[in-house]
Amino acid sequence: MTKPEVIAKLQELAKKLGTDTLKQEDIRKAGFIYQVMLHFGGKIKPALLAAGLKPSRLGEAMSTTEEELLQHIRYLQKKLRRPPVIIDLRREGKFSDKIYETRFGSFPEARAIALGGTPPTQSKRTQKPGDSDNIGDHFNYIGKAGEMYIISELLYQDYNANLALVDTGVDVIATKNDKTFYFQVKNVSFKNTNIRTVPITKSSFINNQRGNMYYMFVLQMENEKKVLIVPYQNIHQYIQKEIIQFDEQKRQFNITISIADNTFKIHSASNTQRDEDVKHMVEDWKVIA
Repeated sequence: MTKPEVIAKLQELAKKLGTDTLKQEDIRKAGFIYQVMLHFGGKIKPALLAAGLKPSRLGEAMSTTEEELLQHIRYLQKKLRRPPVIIDLRREGKFSDKIYETRFGSFPEARAIALGGTPPTQSKRTQKPGDSDNIGDHFNYIGKAGEMYIISELLYQDYNANLALVDTGVDVIATKNDKTFYFQVKNVSFKNTNIRTVPITKSSFINNQRGNMYYMFVLQMENEKKVLIVPYQNIHQYIQKEIIQFDEQKRQFNITISIADNTFKIHSASNTQRDEDVKHMVEDWKVIA
């Protein structure tokens, strides 16, 4: 579907519903939400404006620029006379910490950008008493361990693999036989559960649309680890089939994975009959080509 066709579909849908304001759910039910995000940078508001329609209040809120979010941190710094923490953000109430997590990885990361400080992943010793928003440091170690695990496995497969120096949604870059491959790594723990939901941010997915992109889910089970290797093309198909759904509020795609009785599935949020069996993708390193 081309961009003009998307605009025409939006206008047709609005006319059918008798409204000049469309919601994300309206477009999703009509079956072309992915095409809207693809042609308009993952945002619904510019698509609706291009179609001569009005965005919903939620769409307006999500259209806030990153600079506006950073300016709000600087405002809080000036008001409080100290770097703000998450509890300050919540008390102010203008923006949630979730939007900072979606746009910047975490509120502390955004604060470091806004105020010129050191991101918490680089220096945990600078944490001040009462500043509890670094409580997830343990997961930074786990996440890095997953990336190193993938690098190790790729080396065993004769790839020249290294960590990506800049995080643009790619964690590992590898070369083999004069070809380059890109990998996003997700560490997924199944401790005390057999089903987990894993997010992929809208920005990283939109920015890494290529055939040599792979999503590596390091499945941490009780007594072993296995790697679920999903090519970009498959993620793309699952989104189109709505097996993977887009969360507009968090601006992310949610991938629900389950493990039971040696079965591996990606679950549809709306219809269990559309669950995707992905057992054949577990430890299938030959899919990287």
